[in-house]
Amino acid sequence: MSITLARQVLRVLDTGKPLPDVYPSLALAKIRLRRSNLHEIAGQPGSMKTMFALDWVRRLKVPTLYFSNDSDESTIASRMLAANTGRPSDIVEAELRTQREWASGRLQGFDHVRWSFDPSPSLDEIDLEMEAFNEIYGEYPTLVVVDILGNVSYYEDSDHGSDARILQYLHASARSSGAAFLVVHHCTESVPGNPCPPRSAILNKQAKLPVLILTVAVQGESFYVAPVKNRHGYQDASGRNAISFRVNPEVGTFHEW
Repeated sequence: MSITLARQVLRVLDTGKPLPDVYPSLALAKIRLRRSNLHEIAGQPGSMKTMFALDWVRRLKVPTLYFSNDSDESTIASRMLAANTGRPSDIVEAELRTQREWASGRLQGFDHVRWSFDPSPSLDEIDLEMEAFNEIYGEYPTLVVVDILGNVSYYEDSDHGSDARILQYLHASARSSGAAFLVVHHCTESVPGNPCPPRSAILNKQAKLPVLILTVAVQGESFYVAPVKNRHGYQDASGRNAISFRVNPEVGTFHEW
C-alpha cells in the first residue's frame, strides 16, 4: 500500500538507521552499515574478507544471523575464540577439542550471533532462518551476513543471472525485515588491485543494488578497505584510495594504525 512521506515520518523510522560505528577510520569516511539496506564486501581469494566480516560482527555486538556457507563450524569457532583470547587460531583450534567446557564459556560472549552452516542454503532456507529468528526473539536480526554469495543455491542460465536474482531477493528481505544485510563476495583475479580491486573487478559485476561496496586486500600486516561504492559518503570506484588497518592474520584481528 502506498503512503505519503508526511504520514510515514510520524512513525518510528528504523529504515536506513546506521548501525554503531566500530572503526573510527571507516566512520570518518561515512562508511556504515544501515538497516533495511544491502551491503557488500568483495575481494580476491585469500584477501581476509571473511576474517574482516567476523571482526566487524564481533565488535558490533548486535543481534546477528550469520550464514557461513564457506567455512565450517570448527573454523569459525577457532577464529572467534582466537580473537577473544588473542592467541593464534591453530592453537585454540586444538583446545576446542581438548578443553570444550573452557572453549564454550569463552564463546558465550558471542551469543548475540546465531549461525547457519548449511554449505548451500537456498533462498527459501534463508527466509526460514529469518522467520525462526523472529519466532525465538520476537524480532528480526539487526544484521544478516551471507558469506559467501557464490554458495547460495539458485540457478539460472548464467552465474551473472543467479547472483543478480539472489541479491534482488536479499535486497527485498532487507527492506521487509528492517535488517542490515552484508554479503561477502569475490573479485576476479584477472584485475589487479592498487591496492584494492576496483568496482569493475567484482565477480559477475554485481554492484547495482548494494548501497555500500567495500573491496579489500592484504599485503603483509596491512589490510586495505576501499569504498568503491558508498551512497552515503566517500567513494572511489578505482580502489586506489583505501583505508589501511594493521591485521594480525594468526589471530584474525584488525586495528587502526
